[in-house]
Amino acid sequence: MAKNGDVQLEFNQEFFDTVLKSPEVEALTKEKATEALQIAQYLAPVDTGDYQRGLHIERVEFAYRTGYQVVGDDWKTMILEDEYHVLANAIKQVK
Repeated sequence: MAKNGDVQLEFNQEFFDTVLKSPEVEALTKEKATEALQIAQYLAPVDTGDYQRGLHIERVEFAYRTGYQVVGDDWKTMILEDEYHVLANAIKQVK
C-alpha cells in the first residue's frame, strides 16, 4: 500500500499482472520496439554497414511484463551510441 500525506492508495496487483502480461500489451511493446528499430537503422551511420545490420530486437521478461528492446551486436555499438546517440534518438522519435 502506498501512502502520501492523507491519501492512501491500494493497488490491485492481480489486475495489473493480468493487464501488463496480456497479449495486447505485449504486441504494443513489440510494435513500438519495431518502430524504434526502423528509425535507428535509418539514423545509423553507415561505413561498412555492420553496425546497422547488427541492430535488432530482443524480447525481455520483466517482473510484471514482457518487453522488447532494440540492441546492437556490432563491436562498435557503444562507441557509435556515445558519439551519435542513434538508439536514444530513435526511442525519442517513436510515437
